[in-house]
Amino acid sequence: MVERVEDARERLRVCIDAGVPRGPGDLLARLLVEYGPRSLRDPHAAALESSLVERQVAIYQGVLVLGRAQRHFEFEESARVLAGNFVALEGGYRIDVLTGRRRRTDVVGVLWSYAQKSVGGLAA
Repeated sequence: MVERVEDARERLRVCIDAGVPRGPGDLLARLLVEYGPRSLRDPHAAALESSLVERQVAIYQGVLVLGRAQRHFEFEESARVLAGNFVALEGGYRIDVLTGRRRRTDVVGVLWSYAQKSVGGLAA
């Protein structure tokens, strides 16, 4: 989905939108949450989860590097650290959306606010 868009600002918006569950009924997001504890007991499951997280981080990192090259983004942290933070925020809010404690739109807004503060060059 990200590669269909040229502008890094829009790519970042696509990443954030794709990373937040659609709501309590988002079955894929629910499956990921329910699979998580298995990673604590099963090395194969841990490797799969680690691989998924690394791919997510790599996508965000690529978007951030592109945004810097396009002169849209300026940031002090490394692109890898920022990318990891985006993935961690998504994961941290995932259960809130799945349980209905937070609305999806609110979580997307929080992530977009973090993006504005951490990389600059983004309109509200």
